[in-house]
Amino acid sequence: MNAESAIHKLAIDWASDKDVQAAGEALIRYLFSERSGQLHLSFRRLIEISNSSPGVTFRLAQYLTGETLPLLKQRFELILDDDVWELEDHQVRFAAVHGQLMHPDTGTPVPHYKEHVFPFYEKGDGLVD
Repeated sequence: MNAESAIHKLAIDWASDKDVQAAGEALIRYLFSERSGQLHLSFRRLIEISNSSPGVTFRLAQYLTGETLPLLKQRFELILDDDVWELEDHQVRFAAVHGQLMHPDTGTPVPHYKEHVFPFYEKGDGLVD
């Protein structure tokens, strides 16, 4: 897949939403320009790249992490003070089901973990060479 085919697919799927189309084109062009490097994009960075509102960016992120055009993969990280841990999918699922997140190093519950877990985005299958 290349940027132009991804933009074309987005334009068809979001024909009724010009805001998502414009934001998506900007983000897709960025993603393909950076495809050979590592990606670690915060939601705030997606807003900046797409030059759109949080609501438009949220819809776009959902679309680009889905099966139709999987250019991004959503992941989560735990940030406590100056330390950052990337969380595995099973850790996030455990927290959602059990209402607690176990610290990756100590194995103890993280108090108020929802205040310390943040999404980030990396390359999805549609960007991997």
